[in-house]
Amino acid sequence: MISINLPRKGFKLDHLNICSLRHKVTEVSDILSLGINLLALSETHLDDTFNYEVLAIQGYNIFRKDRNSHGGGVAYYVQNQIPTKIRHDLMVVDLEVIWLQINLPYLKPLLVGCAYRPPSAKLEYLDQLCDMLDKVCDLGNEVYCLGDLNIDWKSSNCPLKERLQSVTNACNLIQMVDRPTRICMRKDGHKSETCIDHIFTNFSHLCSKVSSVTVGCSDHNLVVVVGDAKVPKSGPKIVLMRSMKTFSEEAFILDIKKISWQHVLGNDDPDDALEIFYTLFLQVIGKHAPIRKLTVRNLRSPWLDTELMELMKQRDEAKEAAITSSFLSDWQIYKKLRNYVTALNKKKKQLFYQDKIKSVKNDNKKMWNVVNEMMGRQPKPCPTHLEVEGKWLTKPAHIASYFSDFFSSKISNLRNNMQQTSIDSSITRIKELVMNKKCEFKIARVSVKDVECLIKKCKERPPGVDNLEVRFLSLAASVISVPVCHIVNLSIEK
Repeated sequence: MISINLPRKGFKLDHLNICSLRHKVTEVSDILSLGINLLALSETHLDDTFNYEVLAIQGYNIFRKDRNSHGGGVAYYVQNQIPTKIRHDLMVVDLEVIWLQINLPYLKPLLVGCAYRPPSAKLEYLDQLCDMLDKVCDLGNEVYCLGDLNIDWKSSNCPLKERLQSVTNACNLIQMVDRPTRICMRKDGHKSETCIDHIFTNFSHLCSKVSSVTVGCSDHNLVVVVGDAKVPKSGPKIVLMRSMKTFSEEAFILDIKKISWQHVLGNDDPDDALEIFYTLFLQVIGKHAPIRKLTVRNLRSPWLDTELMELMKQRDEAKEAAITSSFLSDWQIYKKLRNYVTALNKKKKQLFYQDKIKSVKNDNKKMWNVVNEMMGRQPKPCPTHLEVEGKWLTKPAHIASYFSDFFSSKISNLRNNMQQTSIDSSITRIKELVMNKKCEFKIARVSVKDVECLIKKCKERPPGVDNLEVRFLSLAASVISVPVCHIVNLSIEK
């Protein structure tokens, strides 16, 4: 569990060499909970067998470029409400780099890159990286390039650093990280401190001083910079739910019995009768179970219990102690705790879902819900931004209006392209087909008893826009079956 004192305002960009993301999504989620707007990750160790849902974190979009499950790879987690798109035109196939275009209010689009250079990479790899930086900077945008380039910026005699520095100076890029980002114990027992995680930008005068923060889940530090920019707020997720704290079935049914349904039963229009029924019925429901607004907060991984959180804390403290003391024994304690936490996290997740599957093994619907949860398959949230002809729509009303106009025009185009036929000719054709055939189509009227049975058999489902839940219909089935039967029969007759 890490702690960083970040300013409330500004665009918060972080980078971390995660050294395999697959079993550290919980750790990444903990880092993002600090209010990070964009987190760049290197050495993700992923391939196409790891789908996006398994790596998903609520409130963030993920972008990635994989090498294989044994090494390399880069990825981003970017907050949902920030308009973002991948710039494929800036990326080089042979380089482990992703470029994103970030569109923040009142600013020209920002270009943010995440790069990883393997230690074994040849000079040609660095030359390609330098050419790419030169191309990006020529666009004239505010640029941030984060990543692990395995070039020690504190080294005074490094040809690779000199080559990279000559290009970044020409591009007006400043490398802002001036502290060690990877502190470890070498095999010979000596402590190694290198600055190989970098943040390059051409707007350093508008950025805070970079922080290098120790994290227990990686042998690299988390590097943090805050840019001077306004970031759109996501806002809390609000849901409407009925409060059942004081609900009493007996009192509810008693009030339903007091309702006079004469205005429903005496109405010959099914739409009017249904509207009156809704009004009367929802008034009673609102009295006994009023609607309340609830804020839904991001939940931690459900298997993350007190034991695992305490071990994570001990692991982080052990790394801090090892860095301070430089004793080999302290480093061995840290590595042992780190590996144990990773294994325990994996085991607890496995046991958590095994128990859930056992508890619902006789219910196919609940079983699929557990499988979807385990695979990270969640309903896609409403879009928070939309690019239309080079412009970004960020307000919900504007996005809804665009979709409404888009689908309306699609329907109009379909109608215009359809072959026009006469309604009379269609009816004539139908009559010719059924002539001399004993065909009859009739919907029989329903009885009060049938309606009551059907209402009681209704399965629980989330309510629609009318906020009418099935549980209240089922409780009052014996009373409301008469007006509902009248409405159904009116609909059949009309």
